[in-house]
Amino acid sequence: MNKINDFLDALKQEGHRITNQRKFIYREFLKEKGHVNADEFYQKLKRKNARVSYTTVYRTLKLMNKYDIAKGVDFGDGTTRYEVGTEHHDHLICVKCGRIIEFMSQKIELDQDRITVEFDFLPHHHRLEIYGVCKYCRERDSEGETPGKGA
Repeated sequence: MNKINDFLDALKQEGHRITNQRKFIYREFLKEKGHVNADEFYQKLKRKNARVSYTTVYRTLKLMNKYDIAKGVDFGDGTTRYEVGTEHHDHLICVKCGRIIEFMSQKIELDQDRITVEFDFLPHHHRLEIYGVCKYCRERDSEGETPGKGA
């Protein structure tokens, strides 16, 4: 499902109201690059449209997640971040600044396939997250600076 009309039709079938706010949220979300939580996304939208409500943003993100338009991910800090439902990829997460780096490795994918066959395991899905310290934080640490939050 990748068209707004398909999404709106699905919402209608489930009894959800189709509002201009929902359409606005959908269109703006598709412009997002990277990962955004509901609070951050709401703040961005509020600057563009003062009438948008936090509750509608939150609920619409959850619905877009349900229909694979958005992909919700919690990187272990209790905050769900959403990204546009794109091709499969994995993540490197900096534990100092929160930076999230996306990557795709065909070798890792092939190894995972081989392992599931070896153990006669039928996978549904998977995700790989590697936690550590990014090069920018290591450089700042070596210069004696305090890293700031970023993503």
